[in-house]
Amino acid sequence: MKNNIIGIAWAKSSPRLDGILQSLNGRSYKIGWTIKGKFFSLLKYIFLSIKTIHLLIKTKPDIIIAQNPPIFCPLIVYIYTKIFNKKFLIDHHSLFLFRKGIFWRFLSVVEIKLMKKSMLNIVIHDNYRKILKKRDIKALTIFDQVPVIINDEKKYDIFTVIFPLGGHPDEDIELLQELAHSLKNIQFITTGVMHKNLNNIKQLGFLPYREYVKVLKKSHIGICLIKNNQWTFPHVVFEFLGANIPFLVTKTYTTKALGENFLVANKKELMDKIILLTDLETYKHYLEHVKKMREKIMIMRELGIKELKKCLSSINP
Repeated sequence: MKNNIIGIAWAKSSPRLDGILQSLNGRSYKIGWTIKGKFFSLLKYIFLSIKTIHLLIKTKPDIIIAQNPPIFCPLIVYIYTKIFNKKFLIDHHSLFLFRKGIFWRFLSVVEIKLMKKSMLNIVIHDNYRKILKKRDIKALTIFDQVPVIINDEKKYDIFTVIFPLGGHPDEDIELLQELAHSLKNIQFITTGVMHKNLNNIKQLGFLPYREYVKVLKKSHIGICLIKNNQWTFPHVVFEFLGANIPFLVTKTYTTKALGENFLVANKKELMDKIILLTDLETYKHYLEHVKKMREKIMIMRELGIKELKKCLSSINP
């Protein structure tokens, strides 16, 4: 008899959780909330908690992978497993450990307690794993899945740089604007969240996934500019790898794992590398780096999945 494994995320979608559960022959459930506004925050978490409890009672899982944040999802799952003697893991795509303020400190205390209660913590990059190891918390690194994107689109006639935006406060919009002002012979486009007063930048807004992928493939290079965050490993990197386009990312403590070819430390270095990539031979050379990085990350992800399966195989249903 096999264990009934499910994953739960309090989000409209989670390709990461979908990929992990697919590898485990389990099923992922996404529980979303569409009403916006801080006024509805309490109501939102009450609603999501009730939906989660109902789902757990209905599906009767033996093992649950709960995604964090928000930490309240793993908290509800932990309470369920405590009552019914089941097992749970937490999949962290961010940690509260690095947030400042009394409220975030309180959540980080809850987070650490739940980490120690869970049988395993899955993290998105190795720096998180090393930090948790120092706190005697068992963690396993599993990278996001590189999407399969067949790149058969004809490139834009003008050399195009794409910066997909998710609305995160650590996205460096000011630097993007400076780039567009300095490199006027290059087309800059964004997808996702739109911003006011962005000159010389084509804003496409949120697109259906198929349309977004087409724009991604037609672009020459991708960029992800980060400010005031040393710990994020942007998911868009995996989309660039899937689309087989060169990309440049702000150098941080975490992103340095990508290697110098893909990193930029300041505006000058960013501009210089973009200009270099307009040269056809340099561009072809970078495509080789993209191919090697894609293969490396896919291998590392498979090793993480293999280790996860080994861990779960020891649990009797």
